[in-house]
Amino acid sequence: MIEHQPRWYHHLMISLPVQMLIVLVAVLILGIQVLVYEYMEEDMVIFDGSCDVTVGPRDEQGEVTRKGATMQCGDDVIDLGTLETPYLYELLTNKREPVIVCVKTVSEYLKNVNWQCEMDPEERTEET
Repeated sequence: MIEHQPRWYHHLMISLPVQMLIVLVAVLILGIQVLVYEYMEEDMVIFDGSCDVTVGPRDEQGEVTRKGATMQCGDDVIDLGTLETPYLYELLTNKREPVIVCVKTVSEYLKNVNWQCEMDPEERTEET
């Protein structure tokens, strides 16, 4: 049987248990960071109010740029998303314009933007 002498780079390697310990400590530190940033950081409210909805937005020449609806909330223009179908149903079927109220929050450290929008929030609280 031929025995090979360890090469020079073998002396630079650390043992497998030490490698596993380093990975375990790194995962533990990452988990603590996720908990701190996810549950302990504050969300700052940037916008809280009603939004103006535009059906079939038009460009400067009056051409429809997109089918559907978008909303103007402060300085931001965003899509209605899941509220688009109920909004258009109310608008086209019941001939009334429902009120869309949105809250935009930004997380304190990670700067994640979160939009939460509701259609006719006063009516829902009166129904319950």
